[in-house]
Amino acid sequence: MVAFVPLSLALVKPEWAERVVAPAHDSLSDSQRATFTATNPDSYLNVTRSPEPGTDDTVEDMVLAGKAALDRLITEGAFGSLSECFYVYELANQIGVQRAIVGGVDVGAYHRKQIKTHEEVHPDRLELLTRHFEVVAAQSSPIALGHRYSTVVADAIDRSCISDPVLDVDNFGLRQRVWPISAADAAIITEDLADEPFYVIDGHHRIGTAARYMSRNENPAGRWTHTALFASDQLNNLAYHRVLKNMSSQQFCDAIAGFDQRRSVDLPAQQSDDELLFHTGQEWVLVSLPIVPSAADPLAHLDPVVLHRQILDPLFGFKESDNRVIYHPGEEPLTEVAASTSGSGILCAMRPVSIPDLLAVADAGINMPPKSTYFSPKVRSGLFLRPMVDDLL
Repeated sequence: MVAFVPLSLALVKPEWAERVVAPAHDSLSDSQRATFTATNPDSYLNVTRSPEPGTDDTVEDMVLAGKAALDRLITEGAFGSLSECFYVYELANQIGVQRAIVGGVDVGAYHRKQIKTHEEVHPDRLELLTRHFEVVAAQSSPIALGHRYSTVVADAIDRSCISDPVLDVDNFGLRQRVWPISAADAAIITEDLADEPFYVIDGHHRIGTAARYMSRNENPAGRWTHTALFASDQLNNLAYHRVLKNMSSQQFCDAIAGFDQRRSVDLPAQQSDDELLFHTGQEWVLVSLPIVPSAADPLAHLDPVVLHRQILDPLFGFKESDNRVIYHPGEEPLTEVAASTSGSGILCAMRPVSIPDLLAVADAGINMPPKSTYFSPKVRSGLFLRPMVDDLL
């Protein structure tokens, strides 16, 4: 159903890896990213930079600066030689361990709806990333795709990891290891996955960018895009909380006065399926809402959807993408999230969307609100380099 093939990739050299492999973009605020790139010139974040708030930098400024940063890394020998094969890519942090197969996926399958999505994309972000592909002429941030678990694929991955990895880098709280996959196991993997749909796990803008790049460039390399393919049993999805900026406790409590509520100073020990949890800065509030699971509407019971449909839109007029909302990844305990966001507004504490629910939404061809999922560990930039022109390396 979706063609998945080995790509010609270069790995960062071990002696460069700790400096080049970047932290997750979402783990840094705008100001932190600016400071980080200024003080870490070898980081791949200098290649994938984007205009930051409060600056006059244009898209063209950013992509040209990114190209200069990559050209310098290549000239100074940060990457090894090209090799065309599948790789096992292992990511391990305090959340868990995940293994993916790194290769190339047919971009045309995205147009044919065989690569299934669950979130909308923003046109401005697509244009920035497309210009990045066109000017920088390389990919290094793999699109995280998922497939339903296969014993055949899992066994091939296990066989590939018996030997020592060809690359092992531990930085920014994430250990990443890489093993090449033999041609024999690559053939087994390709055959086993031939009739399977793939699901975008992390990288909706990157797959949308690949499709846009292919549509407006005749470069044959644009048919394939750099991908890390995970089995569904490998995925760890965390909550993605929301903070309603500059909203007072009184304003929020007045708006929800018509709903049944439970209030407490301490984090509640239990939360019912039909309750959403909030923190006002002074106390926790559980709000009972009419949540009815429905096979016809696989979104109906998901916290981000219930929040938007029953609270944010009808009570406050918030749109799905609204600059009055701050998104906070759920990597910390809720009490720490509440403490760190206290004074910023109202914390809307989301429960994670389950993997079966995510696949059901994607299979139905519908989308969740933005920032409904946060997968960890996250794939990183700077480990693999996929040239999109012959003379880059």
